[in-house]
Amino acid sequence: TADKGQIGHTMCAAGAVSSGTAALALAHSVVPAMRTTRTLDRKCDGLGWVLEHPLERSPGRTLVASAGLGGQAAALILEPWKE
Repeated sequence: TADKGQIGHTMCAAGAVSSGTAALALAHSVVPAMRTTRTLDRKCDGLGWVLEHPLERSPGRTLVASAGLGGQAAALILEPWKE
């Protein structure tokens, strides 16, 4: 799920915003929806896209990938805390 379509481009803060979104999704067991996407190509059927409304379930392990304007890239993997 990309949050850029919902809040606009946050430039240098994009990675932090995406990481926060992923952490909140894990904490609240919700997969956020891609609210700006209405239709998908038929080749995307079966991939589990979450459109329009959030999905009430834990996303499990979550990947946050960010690419900067100068060519730098970073990836962060989060998963729910288990005691």
